[in-house]
Amino acid sequence: MDKPFFKASSDSEAEDKMLDMGILKYKEVCPYCGSTEIYHIRRNHIKCKKCRREWSKYKDSLLENIRIKPLTFLRIIEKIAEGTLLKNISDDLKVSYNTVLKVRNRIKNQIIKEVFKLENVDGNILIGIKIVEDYLKFEVVKNLNFSIIKSNNVYKIGRIYFIEDYEDFDHLIVISEESIEKLEKMYRVPNIDDFKNEIKQFLEDFSDKIKRGKIINSPTILYTIAQSALQYKHEKDYIVELFLNAFQKA
Repeated sequence: MDKPFFKASSDSEAEDKMLDMGILKYKEVCPYCGSTEIYHIRRNHIKCKKCRREWSKYKDSLLENIRIKPLTFLRIIEKIAEGTLLKNISDDLKVSYNTVLKVRNRIKNQIIKEVFKLENVDGNILIGIKIVEDYLKFEVVKNLNFSIIKSNNVYKIGRIYFIEDYEDFDHLIVISEESIEKLEKMYRVPNIDDFKNEIKQFLEDFSDKIKRGKIINSPTILYTIAQSALQYKHEKDYIVELFLNAFQKA
């Protein structure tokens, strides 16, 4: 099992780390009257000397919206970076599935942008894969050219089509909300052991997530591919920091 990335062992330590990283910020003025004369009262609550109103210190922060404690938040981030399924994270940390899903969804769009340089995920999505030395390079492809596709080069995992030797790419991933009739007539179920070693690890990880996870739409599929790509290329520490950066930008 991976060692914890964060050495925090309590909510106060986790909170301090989140403040240092800039992903947790507190209001320094009263949200009701704008006074700077505020002070802590009971645990996690602040009060204004001027208008006498009080509020949670997590007001308007990511912890208010997600409603989890700081240490739990950091542990969820770690487990997502390890590739743990959301349901298993929910069970392991004794938090609701919807809470884990909220954290993942805050990460999802930023990770898609980081890996694929995509701002919006609409319609059919084509992702070319090139094997470059010891890593996989991903590139968005604009159009699907059926005339160059050979029937024995089309595979399907779940709702995803894989096309071998497409133009300059070793593989083309085709993500579509609906079945593509021409590809439906051509595809076969792949034997992952037949693929090149450089891509085998990625496909095994990705296909495992497709089979076990709730992969229901194009953005989620694209995020799953991005996550598998990150795990293929990077250590957990890099992925954790990337996820935290997503919260800084969200």
